[in-house]
Amino acid sequence: MLPNGIDNGGFGMISQDEYEVLRKALDSGYDVGGTSQTGGGAWRLESLEDSLTSLTHAERHIVFYNDIPKGPATSTAIEYARRTDLGDESGGFYSSGELPISHDATYDRKVALVKFLGDVREVKMPFLLTSTLVDQRTEMTRTGTMWLLRLAEKSLFRGNAKLGLAGAEFEEYDGLETFIERDASVSNTMNKWGDPLDEDDFRNAGQRVVDAYGIATHVYVPSQILEDYNMAYLKTQTLPLTQTPGGNMTAGFSIDKLKTVAGEYQFRPTFLYGGMTREIPKTTVPSNAPSPALASVVGALTGAPATATWYQALKMVSAASAGTVTYKVSVANRYGESAVATSAGVAVAYAARDQNITVTLTNPAAYVNAPTHACIYRNDTYADGTSSGYYLVKRISLTSVAGAGTLAWADTGSDMPGTYRAFQGQLSPDVLKLKQLLPFTRIPLPPLSLSERFALVMFHVPIMKIPDRWVMIKNIGRRTL
Repeated sequence: MLPNGIDNGGFGMISQDEYEVLRKALDSGYDVGGTSQTGGGAWRLESLEDSLTSLTHAERHIVFYNDIPKGPATSTAIEYARRTDLGDESGGFYSSGELPISHDATYDRKVALVKFLGDVREVKMPFLLTSTLVDQRTEMTRTGTMWLLRLAEKSLFRGNAKLGLAGAEFEEYDGLETFIERDASVSNTMNKWGDPLDEDDFRNAGQRVVDAYGIATHVYVPSQILEDYNMAYLKTQTLPLTQTPGGNMTAGFSIDKLKTVAGEYQFRPTFLYGGMTREIPKTTVPSNAPSPALASVVGALTGAPATATWYQALKMVSAASAGTVTYKVSVANRYGESAVATSAGVAVAYAARDQNITVTLTNPAAYVNAPTHACIYRNDTYADGTSSGYYLVKRISLTSVAGAGTLAWADTGSDMPGTYRAFQGQLSPDVLKLKQLLPFTRIPLPPLSLSERFALVMFHVPIMKIPDRWVMIKNIGRRTL
């Protein structure tokens, strides 16, 4: 027996300190090493290369945010006036010596509230004092920057500023989807009903912009859909192969622009957002999100014919066709979404193809964190028996969060889960602009523990002055090539 109580079985003597070092050395490769390291422990140097493998998006995936014209904002509430009409077209010709008829232009006034986007990152003190795989300050700044730019990129498409309780102002700003659906003419939303995108769609959308006295300049298309369009176009062309310096041949091409009578449209592939109907239910619930989930969700066909479009949505091909619709619904606030509640399936026969499905949400007795709106996901089982999977079809404001409060929403089937969306319009400062009260900024924060903390923030809001100069093409399906 050793003096310090360590029995080494007769193979010499070691001190307690030496024993602890040996035990740590024997354990380090298993208890805390390799893939078992998480959080800050992942930066500890062992046998890894001095490099970092990125499984996240990169700068090239930020497209719309980089393209949109930007300008300074001078207050948190930005007011602007719009001329909506030059005056009616009556008169104009008059007799000699007669006073012409008076015409008045029409104006309206709008206001947009600056929204505040931000993220906080920190670097723990030990990692500032030791050698790690990457420079900690640089890496934390980079990851925070990309997180915030991803948020801005998606919000410029999907944002909705009226998701507060009972339609009150919400922390988000409006994005293209909201501007077009709420403020533009009905004809500015084109519905493909699951069919793939064709050149005719771009030409027709461009003519709708012309109807609003504009010229379309940009088309934002999900990369998968743009690839489909490229491949379909390639099959109709005879193209010479390009020889590389090494003597090999390069095949294929990418269509960057489409030249039409109504203008030349630049194709811009989007990587981070394919449209609302490509969003799936969340798998994790943030700590400050509403809790618990909805008490119940019930879907039922209305008793009288309405304006629904289940014939197209469920791909009914004959009077014998039928489909089934099921919903998953969560409630949400600015921190995130709750767990989902699921409805029973609603059978839709051919005879009921023009009836709405009323989705009724029932709140629980009380919430720990109050919600402001609901996120409705839908799964369509088509007439041929195949299913879409659950995807988002609507975000709606709640009218009540107390007791047995309920909310009924009528689904017409006009948004098909799992489909894509594209946007075409005039990208110029007089039509659409991002007003910045504070451009992207890094702000050091006082330390609250043994760590270096900083905030990455941007204060801005998109201003849509002429919504009719943008077109949304929704319910785009994939092409079988």
